[in-house]
Amino acid sequence: MLLVVPGLIKLLPVENQSHVQIRALSEGEVDEEMLARGELYQQAIRGRPEQARGVLTLARWEFPQPQGNITTIVEKHLNRNGDQETGVPIIVERKDQADGLLEVVNYSTRTIINGYDFTDIISSQEVTWDDDVMMITGPAPRRVDLAVFNREFAAAQILGKDPAALEHGGRDFHRMVSGEQLLYLRIPAQIELQSDTPVIFANE
Repeated sequence: MLLVVPGLIKLLPVENQSHVQIRALSEGEVDEEMLARGELYQQAIRGRPEQARGVLTLARWEFPQPQGNITTIVEKHLNRNGDQETGVPIIVERKDQADGLLEVVNYSTRTIINGYDFTDIISSQEVTWDDDVMMITGPAPRRVDLAVFNREFAAAQILGKDPAALEHGGRDFHRMVSGEQLLYLRIPAQIELQSDTPVIFANE
């Protein structure tokens, strides 16, 4: 049996990706993401959210300019108990030209748990448009049960050794980087906003 074990260890995947794509990050990549926390918001209020380190685009929308030049923003976010809670930051940039479009982009930074990138399973905000009203609804809370098996863990179980002493060394299984989301709106200059939630104008 011991002669077969090394072959079995080599065949085991680094992580179980049977349901979603979960990528293992290096220590340096995790450090970089931790340093970048908060940078998305700071870049957004300067009018350049796409320049934030590690920024991702979860979704984007385009809506027609309202006939009365007034747009109402209504935000609805619920927590696990179904109670109202504060939603994502909303940053607004006024365009120089009147192109007749309201553009919305849902930006996000990465979500890292125990050294693994869970960003691909994070849901975007839901933005809908009806009768010149922009409705923003947060994603429903979701529970993810994930079993992760890597070479070090499997070898430790089979050979009775400390995973940190094996081929790739130990991973830090206690570090977490919470992803940050925000909505970035680009609106024609003449549009007025009415909102039940605070909005911040870029470059002001």
